[in-house]
This record gives sequence, C-alpha cells and structure tokens, in this order.
Amino acid sequence: MKTTKMLMLTFLLSVYSVMPATASEFGNDLQEYQSAVMSVLRLHLKAIEMLSANQNHQYAENLLRHANALRSSAQLLDHVYPDTPQGKSGSVESKPWQDQKTFTSLVEGSFLATKELVSASEQWLKGNQERLPSAIKKVRESCDSCHRIFRTKQPE
Repeated sequence: MKTTKMLMLTFLLSVYSVMPATASEFGNDLQEYQSAVMSVLRLHLKAIEMLSANQNHQYAENLLRHANALRSSAQLLDHVYPDTPQGKSGSVESKPWQDQKTFTSLVEGSFLATKELVSASEQWLKGNQERLPSAIKKVRESCDSCHRIFRTKQPE
C-alpha cells in the first residue's frame, strides 16, 4: 500500500513536471521553483530504484516511463538556473551559474547519464537486467557531483 501511494505521488509529480511552469507560478520565488524541479528529479530516480529492485512489481512497466520523465525533466536544468544571479538569498558565489563552464559540463553529463538510463530501462523491460544498475549509479553520481560542487558553497 505504501509503495502504491509513493508511485502515485511520483506519477502525479511527473504529470506536473510536463506542465508549463514558471517562477511566477510560485509567487516569483525562483528558489522554490528550483527546489520543485529538483524534487521531481529526485522522486523519479527514487521510483526507478524502487521498481528496479523487483522486476515482478505490479508497476514494473512504469520504470521506462519514469526514466523518460527523468530525462525530460533533466533538460530543465540549464533553464532553471539562469545566466545571471537571481533569487532572494545566498551570495553570488553560491549560485551554480556563476561557474558556467563547470555547470554546463555537469548538465551535459546529466543529459548523457539519463539518456543511458532510458536505454538500459528499455533493455531491463526485455529481461536484460545487466545495464540498469550501472545506469542508475551514473545518474546518481551525476546528481551528486553537481550537488557536491555547488551545495558546498554556502552564502557568507
């Protein structure tokens, strides 16, 4: 029952993620919007990890849907973080877009990792489970590497 509720929540967030969203829908609070996008990404990855743990799960066929939604949502990353600093709190140094070269490289890494995840998910549904664990790991590492770099820079 708990798994069903989590999957339903993840599905609803997935639907929400494809709806047009702007910072103004969140009361012009850019940080809240950024947080919402990150939550969508995190929940899709969590659903993928849950479903991949049991290929006989009643919602196993949704794994590919979550992988595609994660890939699609990851394409928001370079749009969620603008070229110039905005937001209400934090120093300029704490903003990912201030190091555009590193940020762009990390975003491109996430695109490649999610593309590989979609491919591995397709194979997983066909019974080939070999690639999926490493594809999930690459996505997680892609997320962690960006967060490690940009979340450690705290506002002064």
